[in-house]
Amino acid sequence: MNLSQHHTIDLDRTEKYILSLRLSPESFEFSLYDPLADGSFYFQHEPFSGKERIVQQLEKSIYDNDFLLKEYRKTYILFSTDRFTLIPSTFAEGERARTYYDFCLEKRDETLQSNKLIRNSCYNLFGTDPDVSAFFQRTFYAPVFIHHISPLCEYFHNKSRFGNFSKMYVQIQPEFIDILAFNQQGLMFVQTYPYHHTNDAVYFILNAWKQLDLDQQKDELQITGTAHARKEIVDMLKKYVINVVPVIFPPRVYELGKDTIQAPFDLIALTLCEL
Repeated sequence: MNLSQHHTIDLDRTEKYILSLRLSPESFEFSLYDPLADGSFYFQHEPFSGKERIVQQLEKSIYDNDFLLKEYRKTYILFSTDRFTLIPSTFAEGERARTYYDFCLEKRDETLQSNKLIRNSCYNLFGTDPDVSAFFQRTFYAPVFIHHISPLCEYFHNKSRFGNFSKMYVQIQPEFIDILAFNQQGLMFVQTYPYHHTNDAVYFILNAWKQLDLDQQKDELQITGTAHARKEIVDMLKKYVINVVPVIFPPRVYELGKDTIQAPFDLIALTLCEL
């Protein structure tokens, strides 16, 4: 389904909608929805060709979908990248944030961004390509830059409160795997790993499980993400962990519209806990 076939999107009144654009190494994606209208969620995936610089491919994708340039209620830009680190709120002031970021990650020519994670009492520091972030800044009105891990941290923090056992959450992307773990005190672990084979993804998950000393019989491992890879990974994990289950979408997700099941879960989580 393309946007012209969507029965609820009114492009003459875009100020009602929230626009979220998601940038990853292999694609550009976006969603539109009216938070006050059920069934209004629209999602579109635009793969990159790999032959041009990302800025050039972004320009083409956005200008080919020129309705994106209209004025929206709010515009989020999600960056899906493994270039991030979480630090306590008290350490995130001014130049100290840059110092901690450069200490944790190999130095690159990047623009430092940050998201305040209120539920987790920390900041997520992440780097963006200066040309890409400048393009978004000049193309969209007051865009809010979000790292893809940030909405996952906030959303799963709330979900992890249920039950008296620890939980690990895994999002499977086409080229990355995200792992988050919580106990009753809060966030224990968060990391994004690049992978090329499902065996690698399973290794990262089980290695994190072992490092955190999680219980194979009592604690829970919840999986979401790319469907074709998810089944193979789940089948392998069930040999080692008893409670391997899918992430259950809350009813609100289905109320937004059937396009939600096509979107990455971090983008869906953003609609559930706006940052």
